[in-house]
Amino acid sequence: MKKICLLFILLSVNPGELVAAQRNPALEFLSQVYSPSGTADLSQFLAPGFRDHDLGLDEGAAGWTARALEFRHDAHASWNPARSVVSGDLAAVHSRLVLSDHSWIVADFFRSGGGKFLEHWRVIQPEAKTSANGHTMVDGDPGADGDDAVSSKNKTAVETLIGELFTQGNRATADQLVDQNYIQHNPMVKNGRAPLKAIFGGRKTPIKVHFVVAQVNLVFAFLTYPGVMAVDLFRVEGGLIREHWDVIQSEPSGEDIPEGRTVY
Repeated sequence: MKKICLLFILLSVNPGELVAAQRNPALEFLSQVYSPSGTADLSQFLAPGFRDHDLGLDEGAAGWTARALEFRHDAHASWNPARSVVSGDLAAVHSRLVLSDHSWIVADFFRSGGGKFLEHWRVIQPEAKTSANGHTMVDGDPGADGDDAVSSKNKTAVETLIGELFTQGNRATADQLVDQNYIQHNPMVKNGRAPLKAIFGGRKTPIKVHFVVAQVNLVFAFLTYPGVMAVDLFRVEGGLIREHWDVIQSEPSGEDIPEGRTVY
C-alpha cells in the first residue's frame, strides 16, 4: 500500500520532476510526510542518531511525525515539489507548502548513509505575493533531466559565481558565466544579468558555503550570508547560468538555538 501511495503522488508530478523523483530519497520521504495517506512510521527512513538541524522540528522521528500529523489534519494543506537533485550522499528538494492558509517556499537537504537519513537541514520563506520579474518563486524549468556528465561542470560554474561575484564582487565573472537574459525568481529582483551585477558587483560579501549539490542542469547551494541562511538554486545550460531561485530566512542567533541542537 505504501508503494502504491507513493506511485500515485509521483505520477502527479510533471515528467521532468518524475525523472529526479525516481532516484531521490528525499523526495520519496517528503512525499510520505506530506500525504494524507502517507506512512505513519517515519522512523524507518531515519538512522539511529539522526540529527535534525531544522529547529522547527523536535529531534528524531517524533518531529517528523508531528509535522505529518499537522499536514494531514489541515483541510487546506498542500505540498508541491518543484525541483529536486541528488548527488552522492546529499539530496535536496525545492517545494511549495501550504499550511493553515499560509504558503511557504521550502528547501530541504538530507544527508544519507546506509540507506537511511543521517541529517536534515531546512530553509523556509513565506511566499511573496508580488514579483519584480513576472515569475513566481517556484515556477520555471523543473530541471535535472538529461546527461549527468555535465553535473560537475555546472557545479563548478556556480561555485565560481559564488566565490568571485557574490563574495569578491567581480562583475566580469557574471559576464563570463551568466546569460544576459538570466531568468530571476527572487521576487525583489528583475530579470537579466545587469541586476545581478548591480547587487553584488564592486563589493565584498562574507559568504560561507556549507555545501553545493548538482544534478545535470540544476545546482543547489546552501549558503550563509551575514545574518541570513539561504539556498540559491541555479539552472545551467551550455555552460551559462540561465535561471535562479532562492529561499531565504534569518539565521537563528545563539539564544534561539536549544541546547544540544545545531543549525549547520
